[in-house]
Amino acid sequence: MDKLNKYDNNLLKCLGKIEFWVNGKRSLGSASILKSLNAPVIATAAHCLYDWESKQFYECIRFLPYSEDFKVAFKPVLASIPKDWAQHGVVDYDTGFLVLESEASNVINFEEKGIPVAFNMSRNLEYVISGFQNVLFPSKKPLVSKGIACTDSFKNSSLQGVRSKGKSGMSGGPWFTEFEGRYIQNSNSSLSMKSVKNTLWGPYWGKTIEAAYQIASGEISEDSTVMVHKY
Repeated sequence: MDKLNKYDNNLLKCLGKIEFWVNGKRSLGSASILKSLNAPVIATAAHCLYDWESKQFYECIRFLPYSEDFKVAFKPVLASIPKDWAQHGVVDYDTGFLVLESEASNVINFEEKGIPVAFNMSRNLEYVISGFQNVLFPSKKPLVSKGIACTDSFKNSSLQGVRSKGKSGMSGGPWFTEFEGRYIQNSNSSLSMKSVKNTLWGPYWGKTIEAAYQIASGEISEDSTVMVHKY
C-alpha cells in the first residue's frame, strides 16, 4: 500500500462499501460519496448494482460508509446506470450511481465527505485509486495505489489501466486525480485481466456516464442512454 500524505488522506473520508446479495450470497464491492445537487449520491461499479445475465437490478443492496467503520448501512431509493452496460454488458460503461435514503444525511456529513466529480477529461492522467479487498476476509482498511493510466491495448476497449495489486472487492472503488488544485473523482475500478498482472481497469467517464450521474444528482430527469431503477 502506498503511503498517503496529509492532503491525500482527505480522500479516505468519501470511501465506503457496497453490499449486495446474489443468489442468496453476500457480496461486497467498493464505493464513494460524491458531491452533488441531490446528496447523498454514491458511485460504484454498475456490476455491483445490476446483474447483466438476468437483466435485473439487485434489490437487496446497502451502502456502508468507511467513516462510520462500516457499522451502519443505508438503503438506496434510486439507481442509474448506462444502458450499454445493462443491455449488452459493455465494460466501457461499468459505472453506476445510487441515491441514498434521506436518513443517511443525518449520519454522514456529505458536504464534508463528498468528493467532486469531473467528466470528459484527458486520458492517461495520474490517479490515486482506492478500495477494499476481500482476500480471505473483507478488509477494513483501504488499499491505495498510485500511477499514470494506460490505454487498453489488450482488448482494445476504452478502459484505462493503473498499476495495482488490488483484486476482489476493489470493484467500484474511486479513481482520484488532481484538477485545478484539488482532487476530483474521474473513474472507478471495474475489473482486472488475467493476461495483465497487477493492473486495475476503469471506464473512461465520458458523456454517457456523466448523464447517469446527472440523473442521480437531480440535474436532469431522463436520458436515452441511461437506465433508472427505483427501489
